[in-house]
Amino acid sequence: MKVVRHYDYGMALDSMPNENGIVQDNFYFCFLELDNEKTICVHTYKSYDDNKKTYEWNEFGSIDDDGNDIIVGYYNITYAKDYKFGEEFFKWFDRSLNIPFRKGDKFPSREEKNCAIDYYEKNIKPT
Repeated sequence: MKVVRHYDYGMALDSMPNENGIVQDNFYFCFLELDNEKTICVHTYKSYDDNKKTYEWNEFGSIDDDGNDIIVGYYNITYAKDYKFGEEFFKWFDRSLNIPFRKGDKFPSREEKNCAIDYYEKNIKPT
């Protein structure tokens, strides 16, 4: 499996500044087309570390089937069936907010996720 093409938006979103005027989170988005004709969205983010006074990569959290907090990892990898390569970011983002998740919707396979993360880290991820 390999990436056929990609479109990177870099830091496309950030959080509102806190009471000290510091933006706590910067959100990065990239889209990859795989050779199996699936389009993958790679979403990751940096959070401001008050002690170090720098932004550092952060991990996504979620809740498992039993209601326990879990760490998902540094990447949120999803299919982006509705994405059109190169379109204006907020055109896709606003549209994506209105696409409901339906029971039975599939998530990318482990192989697709690994391919996307490997490509992103080697070719795109900002340092």
